Amino acid sequence: MDVCSDVNGYLNEARKFLKEKNIVGFIENVSFAKYLAKDDEELLVEVLIEQSDGLYKLAEYEHTYEMIEDLLNNRTVKDVKTRLELLRKKGIMLCKFGVFEEAINIFNQLIEEEHVKFKIMGLGNLAWAYMVLYQKNKDKSNITKAREYCKQALVLLETYNDTKLYKEILNNHGNTFWYSNEFEEALEVFLEIYKLDNNDLNALNSIATTFVSLGEGANAKIYLDQAEKLALKEDNNYAMANITLIHGRIADQIYEDTLKAKDYYLVAFDQFSKTNAFLEMCTCLDNMLDLDAKINKESINILRERLQDGLSKGFQKKLINL
Repeated sequence: MDVCSDVNGYLNEARKFLKEKNIVGFIENVSFAKYLAKDDEELLVEVLIEQSDGLYKLAEYEHTYEMIEDLLNNRTVKDVKTRLELLRKKGIMLCKFGVFEEAINIFNQLIEEEHVKFKIMGLGNLAWAYMVLYQKNKDKSNITKAREYCKQALVLLETYNDTKLYKEILNNHGNTFWYSNEFEEALEVFLEIYKLDNNDLNALNSIATTFVSLGEGANAKIYLDQAEKLALKEDNNYAMANITLIHGRIADQIYEDTLKAKDYYLVAFDQFSKTNAFLEMCTCLDNMLDLDAKINKESINILRERLQDGLSKGFQKKLINL
Protein backbone atom coordinates (compact mmCIF):
# COMPACT_ATOMS: atom_id res chain seq x y z
CA MET A 1 0.00 0.00 0.00
CA ASP A 2 1.50 3.35 -1.10
CA VAL A 3 0.38 5.62 1.77
CA CYS A 4 2.05 8.72 0.29
CA SER A 5 0.26 8.26 -3.03
CA ASP A 6 -3.11 7.77 -1.30
CA VAL A 7 -2.55 10.84 0.87
CA ASN A 8 -1.70 12.94 -2.18
CA GLY A 9 -4.83 11.65 -3.88
CA TYR A 10 -7.03 12.89 -1.05
CA LEU A 11 -5.15 16.20 -0.91
CA ASN A 12 -5.72 16.72 -4.62
CA GLU A 13 -9.43 16.15 -4.09
CA ALA A 14 -9.33 18.56 -1.14
CA ARG A 15 -7.76 21.24 -3.35
CA LYS A 16 -10.56 20.84 -5.90
CA PHE A 17 -13.18 21.37 -3.19
CA LEU A 18 -11.20 24.35 -1.89
CA LYS A 19 -11.41 26.04 -5.30
CA GLU A 20 -15.18 25.49 -5.19
CA LYS A 21 -15.25 26.90 -1.62
CA ASN A 22 -16.85 23.66 -0.50
CA ILE A 23 -15.66 23.48 3.10
CA VAL A 24 -17.36 20.12 3.81
CA GLY A 25 -15.68 18.39 0.86
CA PHE A 26 -12.36 19.99 1.72
CA ILE A 27 -12.47 18.90 5.38
CA GLU A 28 -13.60 15.35 4.55
CA ASN A 29 -10.72 14.71 2.15
CA VAL A 30 -8.14 16.31 4.41
CA SER A 31 -9.42 14.17 7.30
CA PHE A 32 -8.89 11.00 5.25
CA ALA A 33 -5.38 12.20 4.38
CA LYS A 34 -4.62 12.91 8.06
CA TYR A 35 -5.82 9.45 9.09
CA LEU A 36 -3.61 7.74 6.51
CA ALA A 37 -0.60 9.86 7.50
CA LYS A 38 -1.00 9.47 11.26
CA ASP A 39 2.02 7.12 11.62
CA ASP A 40 4.34 9.22 9.44
CA GLU A 41 5.15 12.49 11.22
CA GLU A 42 6.77 14.14 8.21
CA LEU A 43 3.86 13.29 5.94
CA LEU A 44 1.37 14.31 8.63
CA VAL A 45 3.03 17.74 8.90
CA GLU A 46 2.58 18.21 5.14
CA VAL A 47 -1.11 17.39 5.46
CA LEU A 48 -1.54 19.75 8.43
CA ILE A 49 0.16 22.56 6.52
CA GLU A 50 -2.17 21.95 3.57
CA GLN A 51 -5.17 21.97 5.89
CA SER A 52 -4.12 25.18 7.65
CA ASP A 53 -3.58 26.90 4.31
CA GLY A 54 -7.02 25.84 3.07
CA LEU A 55 -8.79 26.93 6.24
CA TYR A 56 -6.97 30.27 6.07
CA LYS A 57 -8.22 30.81 2.50
CA LEU A 58 -11.73 29.91 3.67
CA ALA A 59 -11.41 32.57 6.42
CA GLU A 60 -11.81 29.95 9.16
CA TYR A 61 -9.35 31.91 11.28
CA GLU A 62 -9.90 30.45 14.75
CA HIS A 63 -9.37 26.88 13.58
CA THR A 64 -6.43 27.97 11.40
CA TYR A 65 -4.80 29.72 14.35
CA GLU A 66 -5.02 26.59 16.49
CA MET A 67 -3.45 24.48 13.73
CA ILE A 68 -0.61 26.95 13.13
CA GLU A 69 0.13 27.11 16.85
CA ASP A 70 0.36 23.30 16.86
CA LEU A 71 2.65 23.28 13.80
CA LEU A 72 4.96 25.97 15.20
CA ASN A 73 5.16 24.63 18.75
CA ASN A 74 4.66 20.86 18.56
CA ARG A 75 5.76 19.81 15.07
CA THR A 76 8.95 19.89 13.04
CA VAL A 77 8.49 22.07 9.97
CA LYS A 78 11.75 21.52 8.09
CA ASP A 79 11.33 24.08 5.30
CA VAL A 80 12.35 27.52 6.61
CA LYS A 81 10.15 29.47 4.17
CA THR A 82 7.11 27.37 5.08
CA ARG A 83 7.74 28.03 8.77
CA LEU A 84 8.09 31.77 8.16
CA GLU A 85 4.86 31.82 6.16
CA LEU A 86 3.06 30.06 9.03
CA LEU A 87 4.48 32.67 11.41
CA ARG A 88 3.33 35.49 9.12
CA LYS A 89 -0.21 34.10 8.95
CA LYS A 90 -0.23 33.84 12.74
CA GLY A 91 0.65 37.53 12.93
CA ILE A 92 -2.10 38.47 10.47
CA MET A 93 -4.71 36.52 12.43
CA LEU A 94 -3.56 38.04 15.73
CA CYS A 95 -4.04 41.46 14.18
CA LYS A 96 -7.53 40.46 13.02
CA PHE A 97 -8.24 39.29 16.60
CA GLY A 98 -7.07 42.67 17.93
CA VAL A 99 -3.86 41.37 19.56
CA PHE A 100 -1.71 44.08 17.98
CA GLU A 101 1.42 44.02 20.14
CA GLU A 102 2.10 40.32 19.57
CA ALA A 103 1.28 40.64 15.86
CA ILE A 104 3.70 43.57 15.46
CA ASN A 105 6.41 41.58 17.26
CA ILE A 106 5.98 38.76 14.74
CA PHE A 107 6.19 41.13 11.76
CA ASN A 108 9.34 42.67 13.24
CA GLN A 109 10.83 39.17 13.40
CA LEU A 110 10.15 38.74 9.70
CA ILE A 111 12.02 41.91 8.68
CA GLU A 112 15.11 40.57 10.48
CA GLU A 113 15.16 37.44 8.29
CA GLU A 114 17.70 36.90 5.51
CA HIS A 115 15.01 36.16 2.91
CA VAL A 116 14.30 39.43 1.10
CA LYS A 117 10.75 38.36 0.28
CA PHE A 118 9.90 37.92 3.96
CA LYS A 119 11.55 41.24 4.82
CA ILE A 120 9.25 42.93 2.29
CA MET A 121 6.18 41.01 3.48
CA GLY A 122 7.05 41.83 7.09
CA LEU A 123 7.28 45.55 6.25
CA GLY A 124 3.99 45.37 4.34
CA ASN A 125 2.30 43.59 7.23
CA LEU A 126 3.66 46.17 9.69
CA ALA A 127 2.20 48.94 7.52
CA TRP A 128 -1.15 47.14 7.44
CA ALA A 129 -1.11 46.54 11.22
CA TYR A 130 -0.49 50.20 11.97
CA MET A 131 -3.27 51.21 9.57
CA VAL A 132 -5.62 48.89 11.45
CA LEU A 133 -4.45 50.43 14.73
CA TYR A 134 -5.20 53.87 13.32
CA GLN A 135 -8.73 52.79 12.47
CA LYS A 136 -9.12 51.68 16.07
CA ASN A 137 -7.59 54.62 17.98
CA LYS A 138 -7.36 57.45 15.36
CA ASP A 139 -3.76 58.12 16.42
CA LYS A 140 -2.19 59.77 13.36
CA SER A 141 1.30 58.63 14.37
CA ASN A 142 0.22 55.15 13.25
CA ILE A 143 -0.32 56.45 9.70
CA THR A 144 3.18 57.95 9.76
CA LYS A 145 4.65 54.61 10.83
CA ALA A 146 2.67 52.73 8.19
CA ARG A 147 3.86 55.06 5.43
CA GLU A 148 7.49 54.71 6.50
CA TYR A 149 7.28 50.90 6.41
CA CYS A 150 5.75 51.10 2.91
CA LYS A 151 8.62 53.30 1.74
CA GLN A 152 11.18 50.84 3.12
CA ALA A 153 9.44 47.96 1.36
CA LEU A 154 9.30 49.87 -1.94
CA VAL A 155 13.07 50.49 -1.76
CA LEU A 156 13.68 46.73 -1.38
CA LEU A 157 11.32 46.03 -4.27
CA GLU A 158 13.55 48.09 -6.58
CA THR A 159 15.93 45.11 -6.64
CA TYR A 160 13.44 42.31 -5.95
CA ASN A 161 11.02 41.66 -8.79
CA ASP A 162 7.67 40.48 -7.42
CA THR A 163 4.60 42.12 -8.99
CA LYS A 164 2.14 40.63 -6.51
CA LEU A 165 4.12 41.94 -3.54
CA TYR A 166 4.61 45.30 -5.24
CA LYS A 167 0.85 45.68 -5.69
CA GLU A 168 0.20 44.75 -2.04
CA ILE A 169 2.71 47.32 -0.78
CA LEU A 170 1.33 49.99 -3.12
CA ASN A 171 -2.18 49.25 -1.82
CA ASN A 172 -1.01 49.80 1.76
CA HIS A 173 0.82 52.95 0.68
CA GLY A 174 -2.30 54.30 -1.01
CA ASN A 175 -4.32 53.60 2.12
CA THR A 176 -1.96 55.74 4.21
CA PHE A 177 -2.90 58.68 1.96
CA TRP A 178 -6.60 57.79 1.94
CA TYR A 179 -6.84 57.69 5.73
CA SER A 180 -4.99 61.02 5.87
CA ASN A 181 -7.68 62.53 3.59
CA GLU A 182 -5.02 63.03 0.90
CA PHE A 183 -7.32 61.64 -1.75
CA GLU A 184 -5.55 62.91 -4.86
CA GLU A 185 -2.30 61.25 -3.71
CA ALA A 186 -4.17 58.06 -2.82
CA LEU A 187 -5.81 57.95 -6.24
CA GLU A 188 -2.43 58.30 -7.95
CA VAL A 189 -1.09 55.26 -6.08
CA PHE A 190 -4.19 53.12 -6.69
CA LEU A 191 -4.16 54.00 -10.41
CA GLU A 192 -0.53 52.83 -10.55
CA ILE A 193 -1.71 49.39 -9.40
CA TYR A 194 -4.51 49.50 -11.98
CA LYS A 195 -1.97 50.19 -14.74
CA LEU A 196 -0.07 47.07 -13.69
CA ASP A 197 -3.21 44.93 -13.48
CA ASN A 198 -6.62 46.26 -14.54
CA ASN A 199 -8.24 43.14 -13.00
CA ASP A 200 -6.92 43.79 -9.49
CA LEU A 201 -10.06 43.84 -7.33
CA ASN A 202 -8.38 45.69 -4.44
CA ALA A 203 -7.26 48.43 -6.81
CA LEU A 204 -10.68 48.71 -8.47
CA ASN A 205 -12.47 49.03 -5.13
CA SER A 206 -9.84 51.45 -3.78
CA ILE A 207 -10.12 53.67 -6.87
CA ALA A 208 -13.92 53.65 -6.62
CA THR A 209 -14.00 54.54 -2.94
CA THR A 210 -11.40 57.29 -3.48
CA PHE A 211 -13.51 58.84 -6.24
CA VAL A 212 -16.43 58.79 -3.78
CA SER A 213 -14.28 60.68 -1.28
CA LEU A 214 -13.46 63.20 -4.03
CA GLY A 215 -17.18 63.63 -4.72
CA GLU A 216 -16.92 62.09 -8.19
CA GLY A 217 -19.74 59.55 -8.15
CA ALA A 218 -19.80 58.93 -11.91
CA ASN A 219 -16.11 57.99 -11.99
CA ALA A 220 -16.55 55.82 -8.90
CA LYS A 221 -19.37 53.93 -10.63
CA ILE A 222 -17.17 53.12 -13.66
CA TYR A 223 -14.59 51.28 -11.56
CA LEU A 224 -17.19 49.81 -9.20
CA ASP A 225 -19.10 48.23 -12.10
CA GLN A 226 -15.86 46.68 -13.36
CA ALA A 227 -15.08 45.37 -9.87
CA GLU A 228 -18.58 43.91 -9.48
CA LYS A 229 -18.39 41.96 -12.75
CA LEU A 230 -14.98 40.57 -11.79
CA ALA A 231 -16.00 39.69 -8.21
CA LEU A 232 -19.07 37.80 -9.46
CA LYS A 233 -16.96 35.94 -12.01
CA GLU A 234 -14.42 34.96 -9.35
CA ASP A 235 -17.11 34.31 -6.71
CA ASN A 236 -15.14 36.60 -4.38
CA ASN A 237 -17.42 37.17 -1.39
CA TYR A 238 -15.05 39.54 0.42
CA ALA A 239 -14.74 41.77 -2.66
CA MET A 240 -18.54 41.75 -3.08
CA ALA A 241 -18.92 42.89 0.53
CA ASN A 242 -16.52 45.77 -0.16
CA ILE A 243 -18.47 46.67 -3.30
CA THR A 244 -21.71 46.82 -1.27
CA LEU A 245 -19.95 49.03 1.29
CA ILE A 246 -18.85 51.42 -1.48
CA HIS A 247 -22.42 51.52 -2.87
CA GLY A 248 -23.43 52.64 0.62
CA ARG A 249 -20.84 55.40 0.57
CA ILE A 250 -22.09 56.57 -2.84
CA ALA A 251 -25.68 56.70 -1.55
CA ASP A 252 -24.54 58.53 1.58
CA GLN A 253 -21.84 60.91 0.36
CA ILE A 254 -22.90 61.57 -3.25
CA TYR A 255 -26.70 61.36 -3.19
CA GLU A 256 -27.29 61.99 0.53
CA ASP A 257 -29.82 59.15 0.59
CA THR A 258 -29.35 58.10 4.21
CA LEU A 259 -31.99 55.35 4.24
CA LYS A 260 -30.62 53.65 1.11
CA ALA A 261 -27.08 54.01 2.43
CA LYS A 262 -28.06 52.33 5.68
CA ASP A 263 -29.57 49.40 3.77
CA TYR A 264 -26.29 48.95 1.88
CA TYR A 265 -24.26 49.08 5.10
CA LEU A 266 -26.50 46.45 6.71
CA VAL A 267 -26.08 44.11 3.72
CA ALA A 268 -22.31 44.73 3.68
CA PHE A 269 -22.15 43.95 7.41
CA ASP A 270 -23.89 40.61 6.79
CA GLN A 271 -21.59 39.83 3.83
CA PHE A 272 -18.46 40.62 5.83
CA SER A 273 -19.69 38.44 8.71
CA LYS A 274 -19.76 35.44 6.35
CA THR A 275 -16.04 35.94 5.60
CA ASN A 276 -15.10 36.60 9.26
CA ALA A 277 -13.95 40.12 8.31
CA PHE A 278 -14.40 41.56 11.79
CA LEU A 279 -12.59 44.87 11.18
CA GLU A 280 -14.71 45.59 8.12
CA MET A 281 -17.84 44.73 10.11
CA CYS A 282 -16.80 47.42 12.60
CA THR A 283 -16.45 49.89 9.70
CA CYS A 284 -20.02 49.11 8.63
CA LEU A 285 -21.26 49.66 12.19
CA ASP A 286 -19.40 52.98 12.42
CA ASN A 287 -20.99 54.11 9.16
CA MET A 288 -24.44 53.09 10.40
CA LEU A 289 -23.93 54.98 13.68
CA ASP A 290 -22.88 58.08 11.74
CA LEU A 291 -26.00 57.75 9.58
CA ASP A 292 -28.24 57.33 12.64
CA ALA A 293 -26.75 60.50 14.09
CA LYS A 294 -27.36 62.31 10.78
CA ILE A 295 -30.94 61.00 10.55
CA ASN A 296 -31.65 62.02 14.15
CA LYS A 297 -30.19 65.47 13.53
CA GLU A 298 -32.30 65.87 10.37
CA SER A 299 -35.42 64.78 12.29
CA ILE A 300 -34.68 67.22 15.11
CA ASN A 301 -34.08 70.07 12.62
CA ILE A 302 -37.38 69.33 10.86
CA LEU A 303 -39.22 69.26 14.21
CA ARG A 304 -37.50 72.49 15.24
CA GLU A 305 -38.50 74.21 11.98
CA ARG A 306 -42.09 73.07 12.44
CA LEU A 307 -42.14 74.38 16.00
CA GLN A 308 -40.68 77.70 14.90
CA ASP A 309 -43.22 77.88 12.08
CA GLY A 310 -46.01 77.07 14.52
CA LEU A 311 -44.82 79.69 16.98
CA SER A 312 -44.57 82.26 14.21
CA LYS A 313 -48.08 81.55 12.94
CA GLY A 314 -49.43 81.55 16.49
CA PHE A 315 -47.80 84.91 17.21
CA GLN A 316 -49.17 86.38 13.96
CA LYS A 317 -52.67 85.15 14.84
CA LYS A 318 -52.44 86.85 18.24
CA LEU A 319 -51.40 90.10 16.58
CA ILE A 320 -54.42 89.93 14.26
CA ASN A 321 -56.73 89.29 17.23
CA LEU A 322 -55.30 92.31 19.02
